[in-house]
Amino acid sequence: MSTLTLKAFDIPTIARYSVGLDDLFDTLSRSVNAGTNSNYPPYNIIRYDDNRYSVEIALAGFKEDEVEVTVHEGYLTVEGQQKVKTGDLDGPVFLHHGISKRDFRKTWPLGNHVEVTSANFADGILTIALERIVPEELKPKRLLFLAKSVNIMRGLDPLTNVGIIWVQIP
Repeated sequence: MSTLTLKAFDIPTIARYSVGLDDLFDTLSRSVNAGTNSNYPPYNIIRYDDNRYSVEIALAGFKEDEVEVTVHEGYLTVEGQQKVKTGDLDGPVFLHHGISKRDFRKTWPLGNHVEVTSANFADGILTIALERIVPEELKPKRLLFLAKSVNIMRGLDPLTNVGIIWVQIP
């Protein structure tokens, strides 16, 4: 048996020791390589319960039409592009520029069944509400037995050729 010893977080090395986790390691690789290490703009990720989250991003100086929020193929992306750049000939001249305002792109991978439910931009804070909405067919189901002895039978539905399970109570 071999021992896995890592001095750094090396995704391809860890992936070699797994079977069936390709999607997870692909997501981790894309996240690491997407340059999400930048501290600008500052943000918070808040969990309210097991299914509700929000992302708060501090966007001082940005206007709503300079910020774009997109969800595509399981990734939440927020981009900001300033319309009036510092130093433009027809733009304002800053005597002191202490509020950082520069173009940015932040990307976060979303978990399975996580959807954006709203986005609000107020007082320089962009708040994006997220919710995990699991389809009914994927939620666990609980079976209740009404009698002490039951027969569980499996078979194929002759009309749809789909596997079925039924309970027979003697």
